[in-house]
Amino acid sequence: MLILDYTILIAQCIEDNSKAKKKLYELFSSAMFAICCRYAKCQEDAEDIFQQSFIKVYDKLHQIRDPKTLPGWLKSIFIREALDFYKSQHHKQQFSEVEQFENTQFDMNHAIDQLSMDEIRKEINLLPDKCRMVFNLFVIDGFSHQEISELVQISVGTSKSQLFEAKKRLKSQISQKHAFVALPR
Repeated sequence: MLILDYTILIAQCIEDNSKAKKKLYELFSSAMFAICCRYAKCQEDAEDIFQQSFIKVYDKLHQIRDPKTLPGWLKSIFIREALDFYKSQHHKQQFSEVEQFENTQFDMNHAIDQLSMDEIRKEINLLPDKCRMVFNLFVIDGFSHQEISELVQISVGTSKSQLFEAKKRLKSQISQKHAFVALPR
């Protein structure tokens, strides 16, 4: 879609044009729902996050200054809504430092090559909530540990340790489920 089309689309959405809102939804719903699924623990939670996010998008669309940033602006709203949802559901749980574990050696690249994207997503979704959040923010969405610490209100060290734990658990899950033999040291 051309930047000019984003300008027109945004203006029409702000004017409450239902066809424009439908077009915006059609353009971005698939990618944004994928974000919701990455952060949610189950389909129902992903749907709740998705619905609340689109409500916020339509409500705050007038705040967008540069139409060419629309895709990134939408992504940030969906990620923040997912984090807010997580915080509201788990407000009593605290992010904790995780212990360092020994790395088992196996050919992770070979293991990942054998998996479909859907299988990889399922493995990521099996991670504990805290690890999954940090993993998604850092590896998939490209946030720095400093940004993650501010978004999730944890220390940079906790962000790093949660990422380490997520990678360790993914490695273990993949090696166990896909019967890859450890490589000699």
